[in-house]
Amino acid sequence: MSTRSDRDWMYKRLDHGYLSTTYHASVKGFLDVAFSNEATVDGDYIRCPCFKCKNMYYKTRGDVELHLLQNGFTPNYTTWWVHGERNTISQHEEESSNPMQDPMEDDDDDDVNECTQMLMDVMEELPNPTAKGFYEMLEDADEPLSDGCENYSKLQAAIELLHWKSEYNISEAAYDHILPIIKRMLPKGEKLVENFYETKKLLKIIRLPEKKDSCLQKPLHDILWGRF
Repeated sequence: MSTRSDRDWMYKRLDHGYLSTTYHASVKGFLDVAFSNEATVDGDYIRCPCFKCKNMYYKTRGDVELHLLQNGFTPNYTTWWVHGERNTISQHEEESSNPMQDPMEDDDDDDVNECTQMLMDVMEELPNPTAKGFYEMLEDADEPLSDGCENYSKLQAAIELLHWKSEYNISEAAYDHILPIIKRMLPKGEKLVENFYETKKLLKIIRLPEKKDSCLQKPLHDILWGRF
């Protein structure tokens, strides 16, 4: 399995205009890792992380491989969090890089990592490919972010923004401040959410599960929103 520091291959699909043999071999390695994690495999399906599917749709191993060879990976996916990889670094790396680190900062890091894991767990709880009703709801929220935009849907943009907020421990105030700036950079008629409240409202479309946490005894989405 490749480490996160040497995953440049993910975005080097072509070599002088031809499919890179290194890329093809590494894609097979990714698939081995993804299908070895029972928590993120649904029968013969996993979420496809290609540039077009963006981890939104389940595909078979063969289809995922074909999509990755044709389309490449979705941007900024060097941490395979949808496929079971925790978004953390080792304790040894943390101690080596900053031996005088404040213990309170460690607590903050734990909170961020817990948030990311919770978001990953929510993604794993979503319906399998045979859940027709889920995909009907998803199609309603899967309109392009703006006219002619092929990279992001309204829902996918909201999910990635929420993951960014969790990964970097962004406050709700900062989140609400940056969104209008991003919206002004997008074409007229864009459909990006306005603020954190709208992000939560949009994600209710996919019906976050009311899963109980064994320690906190609260619905998972309440914990998730509280952390964010």
